[in-house]
Amino acid sequence: MIEKPRRKKRGRPRTGHDEMVGVRLPKKLLRAVDRYAEKLFPYTRSAVIRLAVENLIRPPHLRALARDLRDIKIEGQLADDEQKLEQGQGLAEAQAAIRGAAAGAKKSK
Repeated sequence: MIEKPRRKKRGRPRTGHDEMVGVRLPKKLLRAVDRYAEKLFPYTRSAVIRLAVENLIRPPHLRALARDLRDIKIEGQLADDEQKLEQGQGLAEAQAAIRGAAAGAKKSK
């Protein structure tokens, strides 16, 4: 069976997988966005608008706070685990996990 040649799709090929959203902005605001993009040189107008929307929805200080809280939680869990080991709780499980990791390392060599 003879295959028909594929027809090329019309228009510009897709460059991204995110949905495109068109926005109308007043000229004054658009000029301000362009000036800001020039200050942050490799950034384009689109990148500056994306950055502004992201910072509006998830402000940087809140993202940093969430990261700090996550780190504190992890440190708290480690402290709890250390305390349990010092009291002799969970020692057998920890030793078994270490032996299992060591055995897995030997097998992979």
